[in-house]
Amino acid sequence: MKFLLKTAIGALVLGLIAVTACQSAQPRSRPSEPRGQIRMFPALESLNLTEQQKAKIQKIREQTRQKLEQIRSEATNPEERREKARAVLQEAREQISNVLTPEQRTKWAAATARFRRGIPTLEELSQQLRLTEEQRKKLKPILDRYTAEARKLRETQPPSPETREKMRALRERFNSEVEKLLTPQQRSRFRQLRPMAFARPEPPSPLGPLGNVELLTRRLNLSPDQQEKVRRIVENARDSIQKEMQTSLGPKARENRLAQLRRDTAAKIRALLNEQQKQIFDRMALRTTREGGRARAATPPNRSPN
Repeated sequence: MKFLLKTAIGALVLGLIAVTACQSAQPRSRPSEPRGQIRMFPALESLNLTEQQKAKIQKIREQTRQKLEQIRSEATNPEERREKARAVLQEAREQISNVLTPEQRTKWAAATARFRRGIPTLEELSQQLRLTEEQRKKLKPILDRYTAEARKLRETQPPSPETREKMRALRERFNSEVEKLLTPQQRSRFRQLRPMAFARPEPPSPLGPLGNVELLTRRLNLSPDQQEKVRRIVENARDSIQKEMQTSLGPKARENRLAQLRRDTAAKIRALLNEQQKQIFDRMALRTTREGGRARAATPPNRSPN
């Protein structure tokens, strides 16, 4: 059984990016909105919509949610699912644009672009998260520092996998610092506002899904303390990967070393999880194995205490 579990976890960390499409194993009292839909709507709340506009947009939102849920239930191929979802969201954007005034459309486009880059303004975050004055004061220097560092990175570093890794690490540090200032309800909303499923995926990390702390945070509902520890584990793993890439090992030997590093990273992360999170983590691994045609077991294996 332990061998099966290790095999499943190995499949997860070796990286099938379609894990973002997996349904959460946690029970819910009501269906949640598809994440791609949530990501498209955040900036609308700052546009001073009329009641008539709100009613029309709410109708569009509900229709979009239903279409995306239908895609998730009917489309089995991940690429087909993404393409159909993009078409639905594009249609929704056009419908919403027709509801807005020219001035509102301009503001919406600018705010949406900032959210996609991961750089919302203080006012946008304040409106979305209902921040208190004390939270605003604490958040401002964090946001200013992050914005300056992100701008410097874009202006001084050429586009490359290394630059993307640096930007990803910068976003993760920013998210971790922000979440420490938020209430549980605000934290949940903040996670919804991040770029999510159905967005254009970033190039995969050498760590596979483990290199995306935001993905792990959302899928496992990590606490701020867990998120910070996972971030440190991932950063250490990235440093080790950089060192491995500079060695004179042959391709086969290097890949074996990297595979072992990914397995070790998975074990360290799993050790931080509670029992419910471990079940989700293991189930994600097993589903990844089945979808990749490499299943070794028809049912989830028994979990070890750690």
